[in-house]
Amino acid sequence: MVGGLNLSEAELSQGIHFDGCTLAEPLRLSGANCGVVSLNRCELAGIDAAGLRSQSVIVTDCEIRRPVYLTNARVAGAVAFAGTNVHPKAR
Repeated sequence: MVGGLNLSEAELSQGIHFDGCTLAEPLRLSGANCGVVSLNRCELAGIDAAGLRSQSVIVTDCEIRRPVYLTNARVAGAVAFAGTNVHPKAR
């Protein structure tokens, strides 16, 4: 996807699931209310999920090229980054 995906402040009761997606700009979930965040085999420019409210955040086998922000996020269940590489500085 050229650009990014801005779901800031969105009400996503069913959650989101991305499999094999590529985002050229950070995924924005700031202040969103989201059932489950599931990212599998994705290439992301970063994740901004400050203030996110979610049941769980599961990130599997992803490549994240910039920081992941979860400041003030409230996650009721698991937060897992399995098999995922996060590069804290832009590449």
